[in-house]
Amino acid sequence: MEKNNYITTRSLPVMLKPEELLAIGENLATDSLKLQNVEIEKKEANADFTADINKVKETIHIASVKIDTGKEDRNVECRVEIDIEAHRRKLIRMDTQEVVEDEELTTEDLQQELEFAKTQ
Repeated sequence: MEKNNYITTRSLPVMLKPEELLAIGENLATDSLKLQNVEIEKKEANADFTADINKVKETIHIASVKIDTGKEDRNVECRVEIDIEAHRRKLIRMDTQEVVEDEELTTEDLQQELEFAKTQ
């Protein structure tokens, strides 16, 4: 009977030499630092993206409220009317003449108004 002998290569366990283990350890340390740096960069990028997303969400919310209510806050000239006898202060819009505030004067307010009236 004839034998057909040949040589082949297989992946089999081999004990590593100390210098091979050292090289693997050095590569592991380098790769571990790289991973930590990339994770930090990812975290920073995510924080930036989250901030950008939140800004856009806020803009959308503000626009949505304006559309929903048909209103927005703006600076409007107002006239303050003080009635010392009635102990009232009114805030009146100059553009519509609407009374937007009508409140009772405090004792401190009355004192200031009386002092102001004395100087006039």
